[in-house]
Amino acid sequence: MATEKPQGERKKPASPRAASSRRELATGSEEPRRPTRSLNLPVVVQDDNAADSQKESSTDHVTSSRTARQPRRSLVLPVVSLDDDRAADPQVDTSPEQTPRQRPRTAARKQEARRKQSRLLLYFGIACFVVAGIIAGSLIYRYASASATHDFIIDASGIEIPLLGKKVHPETSIEDLEASGIDWDALRETNPDIVGWLMIPDTVIHYPIVQTNNNDYYLNHLSDGTPNGAGAIFLDYLNDQAISGMNNFIYGHNLIDGTMFASLKHYRDRAYFDEHKRILLSTPDMNYELEVVASLVCDADDSIRRFSFSSRVDYEAYVRMLLGYAVISDVDLNEIPDKIYCFVTCTDFNYAKRIVILAKVVVEQPPKGAKTT
Repeated sequence: MATEKPQGERKKPASPRAASSRRELATGSEEPRRPTRSLNLPVVVQDDNAADSQKESSTDHVTSSRTARQPRRSLVLPVVSLDDDRAADPQVDTSPEQTPRQRPRTAARKQEARRKQSRLLLYFGIACFVVAGIIAGSLIYRYASASATHDFIIDASGIEIPLLGKKVHPETSIEDLEASGIDWDALRETNPDIVGWLMIPDTVIHYPIVQTNNNDYYLNHLSDGTPNGAGAIFLDYLNDQAISGMNNFIYGHNLIDGTMFASLKHYRDRAYFDEHKRILLSTPDMNYELEVVASLVCDADDSIRRFSFSSRVDYEAYVRMLLGYAVISDVDLNEIPDKIYCFVTCTDFNYAKRIVILAKVVVEQPPKGAKTT
């Protein structure tokens, strides 16, 4: 016979928390909580317990996947190493930090390197100064030797013309040259290659003219034959020794001390050209007064040298060709001179260019006061 339970002993309904506990016992897992936004960073150190916990959590997650909610997407930021940034930036010092003992040694090494660099610069400066001194001394000796030789030859020649300092007096004329005369015999004893004498008033050009069998020797020999880079004023070896041909080429260096043919470079200026037109030339057989009629500039390899002509027409065509190089010209092309003199030098330090001063004869007379020994 069934007995009724008293009403006071009725079973109480289970609470939600108890129900949840029973579900946990039945399933062996706990309902996962709602995940929050996390910063996923790599784990640097992980012990064994943490590894086991991770395995258990993974198992629980598999069994409760049906009831678990889908977690929100987390923000994963890359971890940037400070060492990598320093290595990538060339301006960051990546060398290991120095100890207090190493710092003075590094400073001493840097100071010694700076001292070595300073010594090298000092030695280089001294070497440049010595080389410059040697070059300057060589030039001074060269020019002094050339000047002494020139003075000796002037004394031997017996020429007595008015000078203004080292320049020929601006008023010097062919009459002064004729009155003074030149001792050609004495000059030939000094050097048998001497064939004439050249003067340009108001310049230092007051030199003997020499000639040999080539155009190279007197580029580096003085007019007495002494080896010297200053050279001499010389007549082209293809010209007549009397310097009386239709076309006469006379050469000289353009020296930095203003001697030899350095004055010719000024003939590119019109005012200078007009004020220095007279040239005096003397040979044992004839005295000439020349007049400058053109100033030319050409390349060193231009074919402007020519000494024989088949006819007057051929000669005039040649003179017109020369005038094609003129920077200044007073030549009347309808009255080509019968005889021309070309005085040639370099344009300053440009050895690839030549200045040519073209002159014609205005007075021609035999010498009267020649001296003999």
